[in-house]
Amino acid sequence: MAEFAFADERHSCPLQLGLALLGGRWRTLILHHVGLGQHRFGELGRAIDGISERMLARELKALVRLGFLEREAFAEIPPRTEYRLTELGREARSALEPLRRWGLRFKVED
Repeated sequence: MAEFAFADERHSCPLQLGLALLGGRWRTLILHHVGLGQHRFGELGRAIDGISERMLARELKALVRLGFLEREAFAEIPPRTEYRLTELGREARSALEPLRRWGLRFKVED
């Protein structure tokens, strides 16, 4: 049987691997918003409804560790940190685009 692996994740199904890496509520939203140009921690926290600062920090750290985002810290007062998509992050975000377009079908009109 074929095996698919990335970082510490190993699965017999490529979809299962993808969901393990990007599944859950927050990682896909973070990738989406960073791709829209919201690069700073505070911007992301305001853009993603319902995410706590602790969860945002945890998920950003995981996405950097996995190679989906790169982090740049600026030695300023107050401190500033920005996140950008890596090539892998851009690939993942483009894979999520059909799901976003599908979701647009359900927009509630005012």
